[in-house]
Amino acid sequence: MKWLVLLCVLLQWERTGAQVRPDPARRSLHRLEKIDVNTMLGNSRIMTNYIKCFMGKGPCSPEARDFRKLIPKLTKTACGDCTPNQKRVIKKIFLFIYNERNSDWQLLQQLFDPKRKFETRICDFMGVTPTAPSNTTLTAELKVKPDKATKMDKKKPS
Repeated sequence: MKWLVLLCVLLQWERTGAQVRPDPARRSLHRLEKIDVNTMLGNSRIMTNYIKCFMGKGPCSPEARDFRKLIPKLTKTACGDCTPNQKRVIKKIFLFIYNERNSDWQLLQQLFDPKRKFETRICDFMGVTPTAPSNTTLTAELKVKPDKATKMDKKKPS
């Protein structure tokens, strides 16, 4: 009988202990609150490293790695689960990238929201108007070779 009671107590303790463990995404959001956002945004080298990390094209600091893990959730929810302070920090970061590094914003948008399903929600969160998709990255990737007829047309007649 004592073993049964002890087993019930242990099972109850395990259940409540599992509920107390913080969600990793929530823990990452709390870490972001402690970042000096103004210093980060004011340093182009740091921002370039963050952007490369977000796009999977460079190494990640622990903070950048945490933020990269959050981007899909933030994209879908527009920081709906965030505290007011977290919303302020995320909005400041998003607005900076949107306004000051718009080509990076477009690349990140293509990576994390390629179908642009959440663009309106994110833009409402930031207080901006959605923009048309940029074709600069697409045209840079498409290298059109000149036509043979075009080369011949350019030659002077002999």
